[in-house]
Amino acid sequence: MPNSHFRVKLDHAAIATSNLQKLLHVLRLLGLEDQGAEDVETQGVRAYFWEPKPGLTKVEVLDPIKPESTIQKYIDKRGAGIHHLSFMLEKGRLDDLCEYLKKNGVRLTYEEPQAGAHDTRVNFIHPESAGGILIEISEKSAK
Repeated sequence: MPNSHFRVKLDHAAIATSNLQKLLHVLRLLGLEDQGAEDVETQGVRAYFWEPKPGLTKVEVLDPIKPESTIQKYIDKRGAGIHHLSFMLEKGRLDDLCEYLKKNGVRLTYEEPQAGAHDTRVNFIHPESAGGILIEISEKSAK
């Protein structure tokens, strides 16, 4: 039976790239709209957001800006490709969801949610707990 306590929507699919310009060129040709870029210093990455139409599920392009970043390590180990899926929650529910997941044996990457791109708070469900897939859970920051 699905859990109805937490309502989530697919917010974006994140792609780790080893050739930013080629990927952005293809996204432009596909008609996606550039929604801007933002450095996420805590992750050592520049995140570029592209949408088919504003308000629909986004594509996030992850370009490592630090050689020791987790994204660069990911690319070095696995190559470019889909890095994670991100699900957005209603504001104020992320802490509750993290506790719920932990109580049900799900391993999270961070003990507490961290600052993310686009004024969000984020945590990640470790691939070990999700069949090898990294899943981001997020909410808009309470600003």
